[in-house]
Amino acid sequence: MKFQRNFHLSFVIITDVIFLTLSLYIALFLRNFFDGNTLNVWQLFLGHILYFVPLYILMISILYISLAYSDTTLAYLRRSIPKLAESLTISAVFGILYFYIFATYLPISPKVTYALFFAVSFILLALSRIAYAKLPLLGAHINAVVIIKRGSIYENVIQEVGMNAPRATFTRVTEFTTKSVADLLSKSGASLIVYDNTDKEIVQLISMLPTHIIRYATVLSGDILYEHIFGKIFLPAFNEESLLRDYLNQKPFYEIIKRLFDLIIAIPFFIITIPFIVVGIIAIYIETGRPAFIFQERLGVGRKIMRIPKLRSMSQNVNGAWVGEGENKVTKVGAFLRKTRIDELPQLWSVMKGDMSLIGPRPDMTGLEARLREEIDFYHARYTVPPGLSGWAQVTQVAVPQNVEETRERFAYDMYYIKYRSMFLDFGIALKTVRILLSRMGH
Repeated sequence: MKFQRNFHLSFVIITDVIFLTLSLYIALFLRNFFDGNTLNVWQLFLGHILYFVPLYILMISILYISLAYSDTTLAYLRRSIPKLAESLTISAVFGILYFYIFATYLPISPKVTYALFFAVSFILLALSRIAYAKLPLLGAHINAVVIIKRGSIYENVIQEVGMNAPRATFTRVTEFTTKSVADLLSKSGASLIVYDNTDKEIVQLISMLPTHIIRYATVLSGDILYEHIFGKIFLPAFNEESLLRDYLNQKPFYEIIKRLFDLIIAIPFFIITIPFIVVGIIAIYIETGRPAFIFQERLGVGRKIMRIPKLRSMSQNVNGAWVGEGENKVTKVGAFLRKTRIDELPQLWSVMKGDMSLIGPRPDMTGLEARLREEIDFYHARYTVPPGLSGWAQVTQVAVPQNVEETRERFAYDMYYIKYRSMFLDFGIALKTVRILLSRMGH
């Protein structure tokens, strides 16, 4: 079993290196083809390959760190392609720094070639991910043993995961004894074990399984599997014990680095976007008159009340209702400001003050918070990190929540962010935010 998993991982990594090398050759060919000269491509390739090796190592490392090589990622296209896009974008940024810092020591300056290289790399690696998920011979297959009793809260999780994983096989345990489960695991050669962490008998059973039986399998509780596949927490399993264990941990080094990045990005970006804010103010004056700015009371870390500035996008400044409730409507100018997020730009001031971060859960309106805490269990846990201009829920959830049920869904995404927050995740959210904004402006 260990040999099979290591062989598959090695196969995928080696294939990626081959495709990256091929991408460089294609990029050089295209670059010279546009210039009308393709005779010396091989010589150019030999002259470039050595200096791209550090970039290959960086790209493979980022793909590995982001879990892009895990079986549960490769078997799901809905995870593998976005994960690939995020990892390559991060690699591209670091690659630019690499060529910029060492520009005086490198005999090449691959600007157009560099852009073509990443475009071709994404296409080839994306095609390989499709092949891993669809073609049986390539082995991106999950063979899972499920140790969950009938009627468990994870019953629907397994069904939902199964529907989204055509390359996964789930074998249910029918006899919950150490010997029968160990025998099943030995015979099946399972690469994944999913168990019910809310059932004390099953938790004890897992702890008693022989080490040599489960050594080379990934052992996940049902809620962790759900988080890994769907990018949100499994609310039925979210309780006070898991809250204390997984969500209230402090990350001082991460918080310091994140604050530095907030200031480095927010200050120049605020200065650059002042003309857009001015145009927004003028448009609001023309359509509906004053006020152009509104100051909404929102909740920050520890439910501390803060006042955040926004360009007014609605007919009234109502602080305790969702869009569409009562007489409050989005104006025509407001609809454009919201679509392009220009109405949010003044909040960069709150980021510079330290009330908010660039990335984090969106701050709640004070008038809605009491309703939400009453309807959603442990909702107060959302206030353990600074709110942000954009967040995991905003780039993952389909629509802006307009009722309690949709807000409960947002809460599941927000708690996933709080649990797994890191600079890598923040950077991925930032990239998705830019992509969403560009797609909105394109429409």
